[in-house]
Formats: sequence, structure tokens, C-alpha cells
Amino acid sequence: MRDRDMAAPTKPHKGAGMEGFIASWYARQTARDLDEFQRIARRIAAYLNSGDRVLEIAPAESPLLLFVWSAQRVLPVRITECSITEEAFDPTLNPFRVKVSMSLRVLNVDDLPSSHRGTTLFLSYLQRKEYLATKAPAASLESLGIGAI
Repeated sequence: MRDRDMAAPTKPHKGAGMEGFIASWYARQTARDLDEFQRIARRIAAYLNSGDRVLEIAPAESPLLLFVWSAQRVLPVRITECSITEEAFDPTLNPFRVKVSMSLRVLNVDDLPSSHRGTTLFLSYLQRKEYLATKAPAASLESLGIGAI
């Protein structure tokens, strides 16, 4: 056999590999889900006539949500938590003072396909951050108020 036939295939994704704990967890989840998928498929098949076909439509991609700090700091995000509290009301019970609390998670290259616009925005943000870091003066411990470690 040639060397290229013996080479290990590359991973189709970035991140942790499917080994050890991750692999066994994934196998358990897939086995549990497979039973449910088969049950659903049998229920759907009961309604079909012989020779009918089923077209599965993948869910639409959700819109890209951006958090804009400034023109140079635009990040793709996902809302992880949103809380709206109505605090004060007018005489007809319409709220006029509302408190909104929101948690966001920045999407990175592991969350988005490489061709996605959000990936480009995230990488641009990282490049800008690295550039700004090179412009910052080096700080000594004393300048930070730390005498010794």
C-alpha cells in the first residue's frame, strides 16, 4: 500500500475529537434519539400510500444577530437569555418603564461554517483586537499597583 492510502483522514470539523468520554456520550445520545426517529418514521409511513416519497426540508438558517460595539467591533452573537420586567404602568395599564436584561454569547469559528458572514466578522474582530494589543504600551507590575508577586 502507498503512504497516502495509510494517511489518517482529516477531521471535517474543528474542536474536540470523538474520543473517550465525548465518543461514549455521543453514542448514548444517538442511540436514544435513533429509537425516537424510527418511531416517528413508522408513524409517518403509516399515512403514506405505496410508492409515495417524503421530502425532508431542513430548517431555515436563523438570521445573523450582530452586537455592534463600534464600527471596528462588530461581533456575531446568539441570545442566551432575555428577561423583560415591566416596572411602572400608566392608568390604562400600559407599561412605561421596562427593565430589559439580556445575555449574549459570541459566536466564533467553531459555531459557524467557514464561508459564513459571521465567521468573517469574528475573524475581523480578532485581527483588530490583535492590532490594538500591539499598540498598547507594555505595562510593568509597578504601573499596575503591584509591588511584587
